Amino acid sequence: MFDFMDTDWFNIGLEIIFVILISYDVKKYFETRKREYIVNIVLTIGFAIWTLYPYYTSYVGWEDEQKM
Repeated sequence: MFDFMDTDWFNIGLEIIFVILISYDVKKYFETRKREYIVNIVLTIGFAIWTLYPYYTSYVGWEDEQKM
């Protein structure tokens, strides 16, 4: 049912979303200098690590044939 979650495109899509969210918060922080945006940046980076780390650890353990 959730086979799409094992694809590389799903991981790439998540990375793009996290980069967009972080860059938006960085832009807003430099415009306003509000601390809320720093909290958003830290939370987004933390959530990205929490979400993407299991994918990377499982991918690193694969054999070369499985990565293809």
